[in-house]
Amino acid sequence: VDPNAPVPPNAPPTDPNAPPVPAPPPVDPNAPPPPPPPPAPNDPNAPPPPPAAPGNDRIQVASRESRLSTLVSAIKAAGLVESLSGKDTGPYTLFAPVNSAFARLPNGALENLLKPENKTALTTLLKKHIVIGRLTKADLLKLKEGATLNTLAGTTLRIGPLDRGTPTVGGAGILSADLAADNGVIHSINAVLIAPAGAAPAPPPEEPPVTPPAADPPVENPPAPAPAPM
Repeated sequence: VDPNAPVPPNAPPTDPNAPPVPAPPPVDPNAPPPPPPPPAPNDPNAPPPPPAAPGNDRIQVASRESRLSTLVSAIKAAGLVESLSGKDTGPYTLFAPVNSAFARLPNGALENLLKPENKTALTTLLKKHIVIGRLTKADLLKLKEGATLNTLAGTTLRIGPLDRGTPTVGGAGILSADLAADNGVIHSINAVLIAPAGAAPAPPPEEPPVTPPAADPPVENPPAPAPAPM
């Protein structure tokens, strides 16, 4: 402070006992510039927020698989989205039939199950494809043939022989294994594990009509012998 600097008018008196004002720190010419202040709320010039990372729960993972679209629609119709996508549920293993597997159901069976009045039957069918616990392909390979897995429907699925290096489950082959999710794992399969109740079975092949054997011609009575001469 220059003691000889003129005192501005109306300035408060200077305290002679006040400590000296510290000098400001030197400016570093190599220091990075300070970050810009955050934009004001609702600022039209503010940059858009970064896109949210895609979710990884079972439903979100299945939704990104185009050949599981029929299954995802069925899960939504059954009202199972929340119970299967919640972070506090599971872990579960979902054996997910692909679209072509649903297409092989009896004619009209899937459409009938998707009706609101058949929600309970659809829910039961879907729960037969969900096993408690996270079972990867490596875990399935450790199971012996004939072992069973417990489903959310209270039924069991039998581990079968290997098919292309992966065990069959409930008679279905695994097409794509280990689709990882935050709360479980998904294996896409080539068949609906248990056909819905009430589905009409395929009609048996018609047998050709059996022609009864021809009846033997009636035996004519032989003529009576002539009387002997007297």
